[in-house]
Amino acid sequence: MFFNEWLDILLYKKKPADIATTSMGTGLKHLVIASLIVGVISGITSYLTVGSVTGMAGTEAMLGPMMAMLGPAMVVATIIMTPIMAVIGAIIGGLILHIFCKILGGQGSVTTYIGTLALINAAISGTAGVVLGIIGLIGALGGMGIYMMVAGIVGLLGLIVGLWNLILVLKATMAVQQISMGKAIVAVIVIPLIIGVILAVVAAALFVSLIMSALGGASGMGGLMAL
Repeated sequence: MFFNEWLDILLYKKKPADIATTSMGTGLKHLVIASLIVGVISGITSYLTVGSVTGMAGTEAMLGPMMAMLGPAMVVATIIMTPIMAVIGAIIGGLILHIFCKILGGQGSVTTYIGTLALINAAISGTAGVVLGIIGLIGALGGMGIYMMVAGIVGLLGLIVGLWNLILVLKATMAVQQISMGKAIVAVIVIPLIIGVILAVVAAALFVSLIMSALGGASGMGGLMAL
């Protein structure tokens, strides 16, 4: 049931305009289910990858018992945290994008917008995301060498899937908020990108300032010690 709907959205048989009335509850329900599946695959893959790394590093005898105890806990934590983070991200991200859309004249409901975006994210992660995760899991089962080769392929395919996800989000934004593609691009891509660049510049300036202050303090202490 869920998978068929996700696949229709992924393959564009069911267009964003067709799901533009999705409620927040429905969208988040789909997202939780898809995220649980992804979390299971990611948790097992991470466990296998860490085991391969410890084996290659020759620390299996030392870290093996620890991995035997912590490995299952790591898998369970990943399964639990993946849907939680997905839901939090969907709500916060959807709310922020909704504000940007409103600034540009958007007319949609925030709950419908969040629900629609959540359903799209669920469709992408529950289909293409699961396939990529399974490919990575197969690579992890083959050892670190095979996993590294597979990781490059998965990364490239993930980029393509991410771009398709962005296109669906833009079209969903147009449908729900009743705005043009140009305004949707500004709301979803341009404004967040500008804000991200500004925050990055501010963070870099603060970091440099802290480094300079630390170097200045160290230099001052050196001068006092010389006296």
